[in-house]
Amino acid sequence: MEKKEYFSLKLVTPEKIELQSDEVKFLKIRTSRGDLGILPNHTNFMSALGEGLLSIKQNKEELQYFVSGGFLEVSNNKVIILAEEAIIAESEEEFKRIKSENLQKAIDAKKKEDQDILGTKKRLQDSLRR
Repeated sequence: MEKKEYFSLKLVTPEKIELQSDEVKFLKIRTSRGDLGILPNHTNFMSALGEGLLSIKQNKEELQYFVSGGFLEVSNNKVIILAEEAIIAESEEEFKRIKSENLQKAIDAKKKEDQDILGTKKRLQDSLRR
């Protein structure tokens, strides 16, 4: 079997293909069981993804993404990452900032939903009393 220097990577979210490259030398990703490093000629593998940093080393550049949830498949020198969310991050600090912003958005959305539910319940009770 021929040993290759690179493998291909496709990073996909529900919105679009975030990244597609045929010259990846290494990637590190957080799976549901911990961090995983992938080099060319990696054995076939599948895993659920956790929330964390995806580091990609290509020929001349290194990219980092914040990835939350999804699945990873490694097969025949091809890696496909189906991520619930993938946001490009320049540093660990930016990764933490993005994570905290997303958490705050989720908290705000939950509060609004709770207020909407309470308002609807109140209107229903008022209309039943009439």
